[in-house]
Amino acid sequence: MSIERWTITSREEWLKRRQSFLGASDVAAAAGVDKFKSRARLYAEKADRAPGTLENGAMRRGRLFEGAALEYLKEEKPTWVIERPNVFVADPETRLACTPDALVTVANTTGTINCQIKTVSRPAFERWDGVAPLGYVLQVTCENMLVDAVAGVLCVLIVSAYDAELRLFDIPRHAAAEKKIVEIAREFWEDVAAGRRPAPDFTRDADLIAEMFPQPDPAKTVDLTGDNRLAGILKDREDLKDVIDAARKAMEGIDAEVKYKLGDAEVAELPGWRLTWRLEERKAYTVEASERRVLRVKQIEEKTA
Repeated sequence: MSIERWTITSREEWLKRRQSFLGASDVAAAAGVDKFKSRARLYAEKADRAPGTLENGAMRRGRLFEGAALEYLKEEKPTWVIERPNVFVADPETRLACTPDALVTVANTTGTINCQIKTVSRPAFERWDGVAPLGYVLQVTCENMLVDAVAGVLCVLIVSAYDAELRLFDIPRHAAAEKKIVEIAREFWEDVAAGRRPAPDFTRDADLIAEMFPQPDPAKTVDLTGDNRLAGILKDREDLKDVIDAARKAMEGIDAEVKYKLGDAEVAELPGWRLTWRLEERKAYTVEASERRVLRVKQIEEKTA
């Protein structure tokens, strides 16, 4: 590897550099094991330069809570010397890169420990069942390799309504895993160069598909007569509509019964539940004109001879 390091001077500059590399946080998606991002979405971001996920509330919390997590770490590990390097580390050969959150040195030891920080809610952390998610392990493993750390640690700040605590997961160097990550990166960039687009994950990539085909061709009709799978899932779709309609009507009936029992009261209480039925003001607003493609499915009775 021929590692290069750039000091990060702005978020815009960092995003621009990152565009041409597979980031450590992208490795899980490239491997097809990221529960938040599919391979098809990652391909679109890197090959088509489609915009990535905008920073949502959880992502913003994680970014801003990094400092708090490090303060917890300093209290729990007073012998650790913690540095926030503010660098983009990249290998132009494999086109792998990372932005380490923190690098740690320990008194009377040699080498650097790579520290990746995550902030999660307590309910989310409890679902880990004591095991760090594979995507996070791959991210730290990739960072360990790029910064040539002696080891890595996943530093997790667990937040709840009233407190926060820190949990550490050791991620040691792993030659076989690092070799596999390099192979994943090589295959990904080969697919990009050859234009081999991964198939979408239809349960997660609805927005991506809409972005891929924003405008219809009014003169075009596709013959899907031989698509047996489509015929089957369209029947499933109709069955699901019936289930959804039945569930919606059942919920509306329950809500009506609850409202009847509240009467003119705003609040009702019973063991394990608190019910409210209040007036809420809805402000007037104007929706700007826009266009979007709308899918409609209509079952047609087949004609018999």
